[in-house]
Amino acid sequence: MDDLKNEERVATADSNQLILTNRRILYKSNQEYKSIRLENITYMELSKRSIPLILYITVIINVLIPIFYNNDQDGLDDAFKLAGSIMVLGLFAYALIRKRHLLFATSGGRIDIKASHMSNDECYRFIEYTEHEINAAKSRDAGSVLHN
Repeated sequence: MDDLKNEERVATADSNQLILTNRRILYKSNQEYKSIRLENITYMELSKRSIPLILYITVIINVLIPIFYNNDQDGLDDAFKLAGSIMVLGLFAYALIRKRHLLFATSGGRIDIKASHMSNDECYRFIEYTEHEINAAKSRDAGSVLHN
């Protein structure tokens, strides 16, 4: 069965799982199948979400480090040096590692995909293509109303 019968494929992303046609956005993965008609899209977003788990793990490690060192001054100095290094690395990782999400929404549903392996430019381009196709669909609909 051809899901895209009578539709023109405009753009693909996310290893061809996210498909933009001249009529809809379709997302197909092993776990999900979602389709939104272009005229129903009311909101699009590219967001970057940080991962607070990195900070939690960093803090827990830093709290536990002194337990594994001698309680004398040299042992505590070494523990604090290591804890400081781990804190810097944890903060650095937290600042760099962000999950990208691409969202297309209607009043009745949404397609929200993890776009971490897509570049910002790919995400922006897909949104621009979608906006262009929404406008083209509106023009086609307006033209068909005028001819009736």
